[in-house]
Amino acid sequence: IDNRAGMVAAVDHLLDKGHERIAFIGGRPLGDIRERRTAFYEHLEEKGIAVPEEYVQNVVNEPAGGNAAYRNLVALDNPPTAVVCSTDHLATGVLHAAADIGLSVPEDLSVVGFDDIPMASFTVPALTTVHMPIVEMTAVAARLAMDEAGDRQDGGGNFVVTPQLVVRKSTGQAPGR
Repeated sequence: IDNRAGMVAAVDHLLDKGHERIAFIGGRPLGDIRERRTAFYEHLEEKGIAVPEEYVQNVVNEPAGGNAAYRNLVALDNPPTAVVCSTDHLATGVLHAAADIGLSVPEDLSVVGFDDIPMASFTVPALTTVHMPIVEMTAVAARLAMDEAGDRQDGGGNFVVTPQLVVRKSTGQAPGR
């Protein structure tokens, strides 16, 4: 999966909505999560937006982790107006924390997840997220598994699929815009 392309799409969506105070909540910084976090930092830097250290939270990749991380963020003197989560599980926790605190999503806070798990369209509000093209990824994996090493014409079987942003109801204009 092209994690960078997915993260760029998520961040650009929020920038287009006027958000500049954007936080990142991620799980353990390994593999895909590390790539997503790096892309988050790099893309905002390219746009001339500094990310305060406290805007990046690494927690256990489950809703409770997202909940706790957002509670840390909202307690800051200058809390973010938007949060990008490395997974939909974390984003679900952010939505829960915001509702529990009494914030309205997307009026007070915009939230973007990553993966587009089946539950993402059933959260309240429905979660804007980066869709992982599982069907395409599975088809490529099956093709690679059936190929014999000598018959490959792709130079070794490296395929990268590009995820797509699915805009639902959890993102809106930055407060005050």
